[in-house]
Amino acid sequence: MLASVAPRYMIVRQAFRRTEMTATAKLLKVGEAAERLSLGKSKVWELVARGELASVKIDGARRISERAVDEFIADLEAKASA
Repeated sequence: MLASVAPRYMIVRQAFRRTEMTATAKLLKVGEAAERLSLGKSKVWELVARGELASVKIDGARRISERAVDEFIADLEAKASA
């Protein structure tokens, strides 16, 4: 009986960990920011290169803050309503 419970426990535990990590993430990978913006990664890299989307570099890793994504969206909405 214990063997049949263990796989279910592991699935729930893994799902919880994934949810917990995403809920607390403040810095996003380029791919994660692309998903939130419904854009491709290459478009996000282009926005970063042009300075339209703020990012930070930690050693060799480029990260985009949730706040930068929110500000980018707010800027787009402001331009659209102007």
